[in-house]
Formats: sequence, C-alpha cells, structure tokens
Amino acid sequence: MEVKTHNNCPLCGSDKYSFHRDIFWEGYEFSYMTCRCGGFFLNPMPNQEWYDEKYTNDFWPRKTRKPRWFQWKKQIQKAEHFIKMIGDTLINDKPKVLDVGCSYGYVGRILAMNYGSRAYGIEPSIREREWARAIGVYMMKGFDTGEQTDKNLYDIVIISHVLENMVSPREFLTQIYNKMSPNGILIIDTPNIAHTKSWHIWHPYLFSRECLLNLVGSMGFHIMKDGTWGKIGMIPYRHKYLTVLAVKDEDTDTYR
Repeated sequence: MEVKTHNNCPLCGSDKYSFHRDIFWEGYEFSYMTCRCGGFFLNPMPNQEWYDEKYTNDFWPRKTRKPRWFQWKKQIQKAEHFIKMIGDTLINDKPKVLDVGCSYGYVGRILAMNYGSRAYGIEPSIREREWARAIGVYMMKGFDTGEQTDKNLYDIVIISHVLENMVSPREFLTQIYNKMSPNGILIIDTPNIAHTKSWHIWHPYLFSRECLLNLVGSMGFHIMKDGTWGKIGMIPYRHKYLTVLAVKDEDTDTYR
C-alpha cells in the first residue's frame, strides 16, 4: 500500500491541524487529523489507486451482501430527498442529470424521470453499472475528455457518498465544475460526522457542515441549501447524512 503524509490540510492548506483519533485496518494504523477548517483527514493517506481497487473488489462485494431491495429502498428515499431540496431552484428545462458513483442508478433515473430528461451515470463496480444501464441510465466510464461544448455539460450533478472517498477532493470538484452548465445544480451528500460508524479506512475525509460549505463555496459555487437527514437509531436531532445543494457561478465558464 502506497501512502502519502500531508504536512498541510488538503482541504484548506493550513498547517494548524492536530491528532483526533486512531483507526486500525488489517494490521495498518492510521490517524484522523482535525483541522481548524472543520475537516478531518487520514494522515498518512492511501492513494486513489488503492481506494479505486478496494472499492471495486472489496467494498462493493461486502455491501451487496445486503438484500438488493434494501439498497433500492435507500436510493429511492435519497432521490425523494434530493427532489425536495431542489424545489424551485431548477432553472434549465429538461435538465441533463449526471450521478457520479451512481450505484444501481435509481437516484439519477428518478430525478431524470421527474424532470422529463435523461440520466447519465459513472460507476466503477461492474455489477451495479450493468444494473443501472438496464433501468435506462446512460453509463459512462468517466468524464468526457473531448472538447467542452453545451452537449457534454450537465444541469444537475449528484455526488452522493463519493467526495469523502476522493484523496484530492478539490481537484475532483474542479472536474465537476468544469462539466456543469451555467446555473447548473450540484448536490453533495456525505456522511455526517455525528455518525460515528463513518470513521473508517474507506473514508480518507469526513466533513463538518462548516468545512463542507466553505469548501464548496471556495470552488466557484453558490450555496443554496444544506441540511441533515437519516436518523441515527432513536437519537433525536442526530442524522447520518449531510446534504449541500449549490449552484454553479453563472459568470464563470471554467474554474481553475
């Protein structure tokens, strides 16, 4: 396993971070650091190739041991939550919907059906990718690499439980920004730090509300709404997930 040690917080660049807690995985020891920006990151941190391989060959096989109907139910609930958040924020008619890390594809498909448009998806897991394709999601291997035109820009981009898995979240958000249409909507859903089961090797980052809002806002997006959802057992006012809805700055075509 190749790892990288960070001397500065990868989220904000500050060197004002401190030890938060240790985690252990298959004989390896990692530490979560907490930064004054409100973000948490593993230090040292495995590289992206390691995460990509593990998610495809280890994480997803474990996750799919759960009944498929349970996964579908969660995706339907998530889609309903996103549609409610979007409300009347949507500007473009029949928006192209891109779900990055779409799993079975139901979230993007339901949103696209709701707005009378088409769903696109990116998913590394072969089994889930084929299922998404079967229900009508146009699947891609990755972001389009051709010339940027109106035809390959997206009006709604969903990043659900993906950002915390990316070792370079700022670079990843730049990619997303550059593939969105003016006034395009970005929906980010990520584990809430109040949900302690999210503190593990699969998440090189965890975000507080303050950290996530500042990160997204610094990348050329206007924050429109945010909130938490998904109850943690019977604990009141504590939720599993943090959602942010933001709109791309219409005065900027490309963020650098």
